[in-house]
Amino acid sequence: MFRNMPAKSALIYFVIATVTAVLSLAALILVSINSKNQISLAIEIIQLFNSLVALTGMISCILIYKDLLLPKIVVQSLICFVLGELYWVLHVYIRGYEQVGVFSISDISWIGFYLFLLTACRNVFHPVIDFKDKYRKINIVSLFAPIFIIGINSVLYLTGDSLFYTIIYTVPTAFLSYCTLRLFLTSFKNKKLKGFGSYHIIIGLILLIDNLTCLTWNLGFEYMAYIFKFCFALLLLPITSAVYKGVRNCPL
Repeated sequence: MFRNMPAKSALIYFVIATVTAVLSLAALILVSINSKNQISLAIEIIQLFNSLVALTGMISCILIYKDLLLPKIVVQSLICFVLGELYWVLHVYIRGYEQVGVFSISDISWIGFYLFLLTACRNVFHPVIDFKDKYRKINIVSLFAPIFIIGINSVLYLTGDSLFYTIIYTVPTAFLSYCTLRLFLTSFKNKKLKGFGSYHIIIGLILLIDNLTCLTWNLGFEYMAYIFKFCFALLLLPITSAVYKGVRNCPL
């Protein structure tokens, strides 16, 4: 993944990402003997820290590839995530885990995170690919992704989530899952998308892990949810290198 990044940037980011991952794991181990609330807060802080590392890396990418659209959109996506996590961490410190209303500002930021990633699919990748005829089978196979997302969110609604939140969360994530799987499968047949395969894998895994986190939490498997949430935090780190790899092979 790092071989296509500028050598200096690759080395710096590899070291930072590796150290961040090790520190994240060490922090999780240290708090694992504490209460559930402390474990949950620690993972939220890990997510915030990892997203800041990824955001810093993406800003460096913009400075190198100033004219490209994809790094700019991903930066906006990560900014939404960072702001949402920062708000939630401060909210927990000041007011605890009690939430007023259907959803909080952090939830809006998470939705913004996915909407910007969806924007990248629609505005960066789709204009260079004609999906109508050549990739018709891929279009059909890719429908399994949104069906899976809708299925999980239907279970979440039945186990306690509000209908309003379920709808506004499911719509962008279902579309994003469809676009991501379609672009990933197309990357095996299209030279323009070949370098972005790892990027689409990461986005797909982020969607999968996020939904599994919510599902296990609603079903009462809290420690499993913590594991998924920690995996989500780790997945934030390779976003930068995946974008670097893609734009290095095919500037978009």
